[in-house]
Amino acid sequence: MSPSRSDNIFERLHPQRQFYTSGEVERLERQLKAEVERGALERIQVGKRALATFPEEWYREPTSGVVYRYVAPEFPAPGLWEPVDKPQDGYFFRQQRAMSRTRSNKPLLGPLCPHESPSPEEYSRLLQALDSRWARGEVERAMDWNEGHPVTLFHHRPTDETYVLTPPRTYGEHGGWRKTDLSSRNGTWPGRLWLDCPPPP
Repeated sequence: MSPSRSDNIFERLHPQRQFYTSGEVERLERQLKAEVERGALERIQVGKRALATFPEEWYREPTSGVVYRYVAPEFPAPGLWEPVDKPQDGYFFRQQRAMSRTRSNKPLLGPLCPHESPSPEEYSRLLQALDSRWARGEVERAMDWNEGHPVTLFHHRPTDETYVLTPPRTYGEHGGWRKTDLSSRNGTWPGRLWLDCPPPP
């Protein structure tokens, strides 16, 4: 059972979902620090973020297990202060593994891409791994030529994640691999993009 408003420490710290003044922000950050120091709250690793372009912090109350996310405002953007519905949910794309090769040419399973600037070799391996998941129907795929050069977008509908894969523009240059805010839940995915149809099984 979820805590009621009267015994929810997070709602006592800040009863609203957003922030309207810098004073509210300063007061909450000061109280969060104090609650963590006395053990009433603990700061934990962030799972699936609400907004890809804004950093956030997660806090959990050990006694209830309730987790809240804190996104500091960048006015006029009002920030966020809200409960995390499923804190156990992780990132689909970050949890996926891909086959690579060691220097001794032995196969090795590793993360799809642990950073946002894949080398040409990492880009090739990443594209191959993502295309195989698309062919199996695990993810959706679309191309975008709007920026003057083609980028490939991949979307995982169950976790509502979308990533943009940018190829290296010139020989030896690194590509790009970043999360975007396009969402099937709010209707921005696929938006103006046309989805690629996977081959028949």
